[in-house]
Amino acid sequence: MGILDEDLERVRNESDIVQVISGYTQLRRVGTRFTGLCPFHNERSGSFSVNAEQNLYYCFGCHAKGDVITFVREKEGLDFVGAVEWLAQKLGIELRYTQAGQGRERKRRSELQDLIGRAAHWYHKLLLDSPDAAAARSYLRTRGFTGDLVRDFQIGWAPDDWDALARYLNASNRDFVDSGLGLVNRRNRQQDWFRGRILFPIADVQGHPIGFGGRLLPGAEGAKYINSKDSVVYNKSAVLYGLDRAKSSIVNAAEVVICEGYTDVIGYHLAGVPRAVATCGTALTEEHVRLLTKFANRVVLSFDSDKAGQNAAARFYEWERKYNLDVRVVDLPDGADPGDLALTDPKRLADTVAAARPFLEFRVNRVLGAAMTDTVEGRARAAEAALDVVSEHPDPLVQDAYALQIADHTRMAPETIRAMLATPRPHVGSQRRSARSVPNSPDGRWPPDGSVRTDQASRVAGPVGAVRLPGQTRPPAAEIAALQLAVHAPDGIGRYVVADVFSNDRLAELFALLIDHGDVTAAIAQADGEDADLLYRLAVGSADTDPLDVACRLWTRFIEAQRHDRLRRPLEGFEAESSELVAEMRWFQETLEALQDPGSQEVTVGELLAWVTTAPKEVD
Repeated sequence: MGILDEDLERVRNESDIVQVISGYTQLRRVGTRFTGLCPFHNERSGSFSVNAEQNLYYCFGCHAKGDVITFVREKEGLDFVGAVEWLAQKLGIELRYTQAGQGRERKRRSELQDLIGRAAHWYHKLLLDSPDAAAARSYLRTRGFTGDLVRDFQIGWAPDDWDALARYLNASNRDFVDSGLGLVNRRNRQQDWFRGRILFPIADVQGHPIGFGGRLLPGAEGAKYINSKDSVVYNKSAVLYGLDRAKSSIVNAAEVVICEGYTDVIGYHLAGVPRAVATCGTALTEEHVRLLTKFANRVVLSFDSDKAGQNAAARFYEWERKYNLDVRVVDLPDGADPGDLALTDPKRLADTVAAARPFLEFRVNRVLGAAMTDTVEGRARAAEAALDVVSEHPDPLVQDAYALQIADHTRMAPETIRAMLATPRPHVGSQRRSARSVPNSPDGRWPPDGSVRTDQASRVAGPVGAVRLPGQTRPPAAEIAALQLAVHAPDGIGRYVVADVFSNDRLAELFALLIDHGDVTAAIAQADGEDADLLYRLAVGSADTDPLDVACRLWTRFIEAQRHDRLRRPLEGFEAESSELVAEMRWFQETLEALQDPGSQEVTVGELLAWVTTAPKEVD
């Protein structure tokens, strides 16, 4: 599905990127650009820059970059169409779609979300005011839920009546069922899905209501928790409770805490850890992980210790490799519930997150901590059990490192532990054999293509003049200045300079691309990888230099290089060539002097431009 081009361009052009980004971080004007703290990573000094005229942003710290649509996609976790719709809603623009059926589908989702929103408001009012909800209010107070907290999280109450919501909404059978709010029974009557339960409204990542999680009151019969059925708008395998309100904190901390229940999420918020989310009645899925990687790559599991174990290990190790995740586990006190601990000792709950250990380390420590190591036999059994856990990890280097730790803890020889690790283990042997076939990068890092870079050459920590191309020495400042003018004022610098004057081939190609298009966004669309990154950096910088001055500096370097090359050429007929060389050297010198004289600069540049563009090209 697509959005009509004219609507897309209108959204892109009319969106105020400064206003949009200011909703996430404070910006201040510096000359012709805006700067501030990056909303994509933690930092103390602002390295984030915005070009309001071109609708572009770039971070010199984490290298986040893009236009206003990219920003909304990254911050709100939306696809391209969703981001355009988000902006269009802000601007009051009604979009048209290239496929009418897809447009109707999105409209349908919006209608159902509105219906669920009405239900959430009604449920919430009942919890606050209805005599029927007195027992629910009493229970919530015992769990530390104040009135303000109930209002903040819009907690509700579903009365123990089989069609109370249906009568209130008066929706069509189709809408009632498609929204997941209920069903139509054999007598063709609408029947509520939730009855006699405390309800936690569930929203998608943009905050649109899509379903509920319902908790039974203590002593009542039935499942303790039930969730909305999968519907047109709700898919439990792809939804995380609380992500809509936690996403900014997740990005700022570069970390997400994943819990099992709604009250766990609320407990973490109370303890000052607002980056907590919860699965909705299902195990953590790859869809959940894929969604979370849009916001952070460190995942902290706050699960029951038994569930953060062997049954989940293979999936977590696979996701660590596939999505470059750092999976950690909080070590909660035995029997502790995050929701309860938030009331009794909130600092301790927050500290468990700060002290979270890598997933494998947590599991190994659990095994060793529970073992009896006061005898040789006990230490041997502890080593065997710990090695069973370690052997599930697919990376031999990680296995070996933990083998040394196990040897130290059990006071056994490292060679013995390594030999035990190399021996196939009956219950996990097949996993180990397949895991060892997974290739690792030569330097032991993941991913092997080196996409996670921390080398200094790939960073920009200051003004554009500090640009250093990877694998090269710093390019001439005049060429960088000319390229930046081509980004901001292509017509100005294009009058005086052509790509042939550049000594750096890569910069020359980018310069030609910018002059040809006259638009940095179009040039970025055609550039690859580091070239696009460089154009973003230049776009968010300021270009307040005079084009003629930059051109003279560039031509000066060019003429000096030409003179140097001429002097290196051997003289074949000394007398004839020497007089010609003298004449050429005089011309070089006079041209260089003319480029320094403000009164003759423009004429000289014009002559040089004509000379370069009309000179015959050498044939190899």
